Amino acid sequence: MDSPSSPIILTPPSSPPSPPPLDSLNLDHAPPKPLRILILGDSMTQGQEGDYTWRYRLWHWLSTQSLARPVVFVGPYTGTMTPNPVSPLPDPNINASGGYALDADSEFDSRHCSGWGWAAWQMKGMVQDLVTNWNPDLVLCMLGFNDMGWNVSDAAGTLESIRDIVLNARKVSPRIDFAVANVPQRRKMDGREDLIVQTGLCNAGLEAVVKLLGTRESKVHLVRLREGYACGPDSCEGGYDGLHPNTLGEWQIARAFSKALVEGFGLGERVLEVPRVIPKRVLPVPMGLRVRCVKGKVIGNWERVYGAYGYDIQHGRSTDKKLHDGVAILNQWESDWIPTAGVYEVRIRSQAGEVEKSEWTAIESVSARGMVFEDG
Repeated sequence: MDSPSSPIILTPPSSPPSPPPLDSLNLDHAPPKPLRILILGDSMTQGQEGDYTWRYRLWHWLSTQSLARPVVFVGPYTGTMTPNPVSPLPDPNINASGGYALDADSEFDSRHCSGWGWAAWQMKGMVQDLVTNWNPDLVLCMLGFNDMGWNVSDAAGTLESIRDIVLNARKVSPRIDFAVANVPQRRKMDGREDLIVQTGLCNAGLEAVVKLLGTRESKVHLVRLREGYACGPDSCEGGYDGLHPNTLGEWQIARAFSKALVEGFGLGERVLEVPRVIPKRVLPVPMGLRVRCVKGKVIGNWERVYGAYGYDIQHGRSTDKKLHDGVAILNQWESDWIPTAGVYEVRIRSQAGEVEKSEWTAIESVSARGMVFEDG
């Protein structure tokens, strides 16, 4: 016969420890709230696929400074412009799915609100929603060129739009601070001598506008970008096309903003220094060039090069004394109609503006017999 089981003894559950009284908590060691920075800009701020961007250089500089509060970049977008966007675009107003330089720090806090073609007159209508949604403490604004460059407005109208960006942001957040950049001068364009004059007038007026806008509760500091960016009517060492920043220009723009942050807001101990030696952009030679004749045209295809803004093409008949020059944005090119028979030659290279180029590919050729073509 089985022995009786041991009696079950019920014990009340132990009570959880009582929380300490609120007045005993040491709140001095609570982590400070991050400083939220919203960057507003156009193509010079967003950049193209494969760029570092001046935003990256500024972020990296901030990460080296001893700051009382951590810094985070905020905004609806994270990417650069890519030549091969997905279709349809997630946001029809912007192409922002491009990446950054391959060796950029993967921790880069890349949020922003900038896009190709954007202007101050557009941003003044967007900024209230942006401030509501992203709650920035500090706004970095680099806008105004497209207002005058695309003949949307003159200097006075551009100044009004920049002023309204600040005033409209304050409707949501009265204590928000601003660092506002003056407008870069681009290399002189034929027929647009007025742009040089209007940009100069805008920058002169911006000095006064910034002083009038600043208050004790909401600082507004001028970023002297024009003075620090090596681009002007006569030359543009800092740009790859007479306006948009190359690798040197990215450093120079970031330095201008860092100077404003140190001097205007006490953010950072020392201004960013531009390196004496700027490494060249890595641009591989395009691979897989294939040339063929289709319906009276020579067509070339090749593998896309990450970080290339486009491709230089040289093409012509083998009997020509000199090949003809062409360009392509995407990794495909086609000729005009070919009226005569012959052997046609093509070679390509990747490019990131007027100076930075890869080496040429080997020449690829295709044969044509009159208007009857053979695949090459």
